[in-house]
Amino acid sequence: MPVLAGERIVSLDVLRGFAILGILMMNVQSFGLPIMSSVMPTIAAGLDGFGLHAWLFTHTFFEFKFMSLFSILFGAGIVVFATRAARGGRSPAGLHYRRMVVLLGIGMLHAYAVWYGDILVAYSIIGMLVFLLRRLSVRWLIVLGGLFLLWPMVVNTTFGVLFVLMRNAYELAQTQPEQVDGLTRSLVGGWEEILAEYAPSDVRLEQEIAAVRGSYADRFLFHLRYLIEGQTVGLLIYGVGRIGGLMLLGMAMLKSGVLSAQRSDRFYRNLAIVSAFVGFPLIGLGAVRLAGSLFDPAETHLINGHFNYVGSVAVALCYLSLVMLAVRRGWGLRVQRWLAAVGRTALSNYLLQSLICATIFYGWGFGLFATMTRPELIGVVVAIWCVQITLSVWWLRVFRMGPMEWVWRWLSYGVRPSLLRNSG
Repeated sequence: MPVLAGERIVSLDVLRGFAILGILMMNVQSFGLPIMSSVMPTIAAGLDGFGLHAWLFTHTFFEFKFMSLFSILFGAGIVVFATRAARGGRSPAGLHYRRMVVLLGIGMLHAYAVWYGDILVAYSIIGMLVFLLRRLSVRWLIVLGGLFLLWPMVVNTTFGVLFVLMRNAYELAQTQPEQVDGLTRSLVGGWEEILAEYAPSDVRLEQEIAAVRGSYADRFLFHLRYLIEGQTVGLLIYGVGRIGGLMLLGMAMLKSGVLSAQRSDRFYRNLAIVSAFVGFPLIGLGAVRLAGSLFDPAETHLINGHFNYVGSVAVALCYLSLVMLAVRRGWGLRVQRWLAAVGRTALSNYLLQSLICATIFYGWGFGLFATMTRPELIGVVVAIWCVQITLSVWWLRVFRMGPMEWVWRWLSYGVRPSLLRNSG
């Protein structure tokens, strides 16, 4: 199978489709389960029976892995876009920043009208920042990407130390109340607030369920706090570090031929093997520690969460290598064509996933929020995959690009592109 098709890099389309479908496996949990179930899986759907197996499955193979892949691809896309703009005699910077502003607008509309977990706002803002570094050498992009990725780990560890102090003060107050002073009482109060947030009471869960199953306004107002936190503190602490670091790595991998399937079969096999042997054991150890600590927030921030954080990058590289190897060797050409169709309409498919899930779970739709188990949510994801693959393949038989890609291109270039294949 050729790596290049016209101006498109087929391997990027296939990998992008793979990533956008995989992202849904984690996003569906944000739609269908209470917010804190992502960090405290024992609440709501629980971890009994098949629920535990479903959590282990998604945690091991999906959590952070596909977001990592898509961030890598976004960084690579910045280099591809800038290169093509320069070849066409246009200003790469001018077009890129206009493109990111349009994406920011789409993301804001998505975030405030549909889903508080939107990632497009973060991608557009961070995409504006890392664009300035696109001309760096492969070596420096890797070094800076690694340093960016360390930042969230440093922050989480710092929070972990503080949480441990709070937890210890709380335990001291329970066993030796006579030794509690003013500072200890402050720490105790802080830990009680953390417990109330991470392990919400039944009353708090009932309030969330009622709000999400209620009117559009009820759901919006409940999620507004988390939306604002994600676009401010979350963006500064976690977004710039993790997403920005992965975008820089994506630039490096594009420049070195990794993402265009230009490296040897041996290279991709070795990268897949090494990254799998690094990633999966780390994730497995982290899962054991998380469950063993009953997902204690202090232990999660201090060390237990780091295992999947690092392991997920390794597993993402494993997935990337296997997809590149499949493209080079021509394995599963029909599946590749399906994935490429989804990848070419990635923005449209990402937004469609949100619209479908919001309709299923929110009150203005079927209102099935907090009614499904984790295995049932996996079934919903598979069904949506089937719908999106079918729609994407059909759409591209008739149209040149996805509907939102068409809007994005129109607003970015200021010229309405042809949409129908047989037009112009």
